[in-house]
Amino acid sequence: NTALAESLYNNLFHGKSDSQPSMRLGDAMFLSMNGGINYQKYHLYADPTMHLADPQYSIKIESIEPDTLKALATVKVKAAVTDQSGTPLNDFSGSAVLQVFDAVDSLYVPAANVHYTYNGGTVFKGLVSVKNGQLTGNFIVPNWLR
Repeated sequence: NTALAESLYNNLFHGKSDSQPSMRLGDAMFLSMNGGINYQKYHLYADPTMHLADPQYSIKIESIEPDTLKALATVKVKAAVTDQSGTPLNDFSGSAVLQVFDAVDSLYVPAANVHYTYNGGTVFKGLVSVKNGQLTGNFIVPNWLR
């Protein structure tokens, strides 16, 4: 099961490539099955020609002030909208969702010999405006973050 899941994600995301869009679901599933001993136990309940909703643009964080988050502090984030190659999109205006997570955490499960790494809890999530490719967002760090 682990081998199938790992193969599916590697095929779907071209080995974690940021420069290529995701593969069609059916193609990734077909390549992952590859005649393994478990392949008859799994089915894809989706449109096999469907692609994931890959992001069209990237965000490059330019500054976060202050650099250490403390409870009830006001934080200012500045970022730029870029295309996938990193070129700034100065003609882009609209809105974006700013989501800030607590520190990365990890968990080791000895019985399965598996090590998980995951984002901490959400510190802030909100809509911010983008003007001429520049994103600026402010938020107050909640009191539970100490």
